Amino acid sequence: MNKKLKCYFAHPWDTRGSEEEKRIIKALEDRRVEVCNPFDGEEGLWAKYNRKAYYPNPPYKLGREIWILDLHRVKMCDMLVAYLPHTAMCTAVELAEAYRLEKFIQVISPMKHPLIAYVLDRDGKSQLFKTVEQFEKLKPQRWDND
Repeated sequence: MNKKLKCYFAHPWDTRGSEEEKRIIKALEDRRVEVCNPFDGEEGLWAKYNRKAYYPNPPYKLGREIWILDLHRVKMCDMLVAYLPHTAMCTAVELAEAYRLEKFIQVISPMKHPLIAYVLDRDGKSQLFKTVEQFEKLKPQRWDND
């Protein structure tokens, strides 16, 4: 029996519920990959701290509890897909943690950011997609020096 791969889907807070989020999740599920979306289930933590959302001005204990959970989820997954349409501190931390744990990484980003260059330099264990469409078609791109 083949074990189903589990993927942590790192993406910025402002992309929750977006069309891109839905397309990336669908592409992963179509590939029979189980998706761990860090925003799923956070409402339970918000309620614990009498909140309707994380932002604005989150309490320290809530922020810490979310990060302990998120980094544990990265560890428990086989791979990480990072959607970075713009610079996002939290997604960068998740990406760095996956790299540290030697996970298979796929990055979807039009940016040429130093962190992305760093995680791509690992014996072909990481892939870059400049658009969601390229990710859907599973067509990795090279970091061109244009």
